[in-house]
Amino acid sequence: FYISNATNMDDLNYYYPQEVGKEILEKVGPMFPYAKFGRELTHEGAEILLESFDMLHEWHADVTDFLFKKYPDWQLYYLHLHAIDLYAHWFMQKFLPGSYAENDFMREMFNRIYESMDKYIGRMMKYLDGETTIFVVSDHGVTPRSVGFDNPGIGSLSGITNKVMEDLGYTKCYTDENGVVKIDWTKTKAVFQRSSYVYLNLKGRETYVIVQPEDQERLIDEIIGDLYNYRDPLTKRRIVYMCMRNKDAKVLGIGGEEYGDIIYWLNEGFNRGHGDSLPGFTGEHHTSVSPIFIAAGQGIKSGFVTERAIREMDVTPTAAYLLGVRMPHQCEGAVVYQIIDENDIC
Repeated sequence: FYISNATNMDDLNYYYPQEVGKEILEKVGPMFPYAKFGRELTHEGAEILLESFDMLHEWHADVTDFLFKKYPDWQLYYLHLHAIDLYAHWFMQKFLPGSYAENDFMREMFNRIYESMDKYIGRMMKYLDGETTIFVVSDHGVTPRSVGFDNPGIGSLSGITNKVMEDLGYTKCYTDENGVVKIDWTKTKAVFQRSSYVYLNLKGRETYVIVQPEDQERLIDEIIGDLYNYRDPLTKRRIVYMCMRNKDAKVLGIGGEEYGDIIYWLNEGFNRGHGDSLPGFTGEHHTSVSPIFIAAGQGIKSGFVTERAIREMDVTPTAAYLLGVRMPHQCEGAVVYQIIDENDIC
């Protein structure tokens, strides 16, 4: 059975203006978060989970209709629906043959969440009135690790992983009196932090100083060499596909203070889904890390497929071009002119 999250319905801080929140609650009703499940998903639990996402998507569609009626002169509307991403993390690793006893069942669940998402898109199609454009965009795709290619301890969605850096001698750990593994920062030169970053224990930036600034470049070069040489103990394959220094990664549009001293990407087969591999990676059974981009409506060529690689940062300038407004300040993307029908722009 479904137990919702506890929600304070009087807290309207997520709405602006807040009066709109009151109207949505009165005329559309509350949003029901998706259902959770335990360690293993039963068939009955899977149906409840899917039904809860259907309810969530229907609510978003109802709210969209409500807002368009309330604000008929709207110019830009966007929203984020996360169901496919969650299903990918929950089930994709289990639907490869040989990965799970009920892999066909897991694949069916994954296919059906796409159907649920399609229902929302289907309800939006009525707004293609000759003056409206619809974009369907994802921020990434997903491909599972190959069967038998377990991550040996490098990179995670959040936090620090120790195994590989311990093997290479850069991270030092100990077990405390409660049996909890902890990092000895007084002896640690560098750590894997989050999905794709190596941070040095650098003087002037970190609390426990191990690495002096004059040794920074030498240590970075040493770590990169060791990562390229590291092999998976089971398959004997190289795990790290590519490494870059922070300052060199700017050629890819990344790097800077929010990134690690070293940025790395895992080899195909070892990636955890997305975020730790390059967007061109493709996995088994026609999966891909590359995101999707679909555009239809006013100003867009009909039935046209472009060979241009469209990046997420290209979406905003393309929308601005169609709206006839200036590009945002510091915009790094470019208009996707290849898909534009100049004869159909108002």
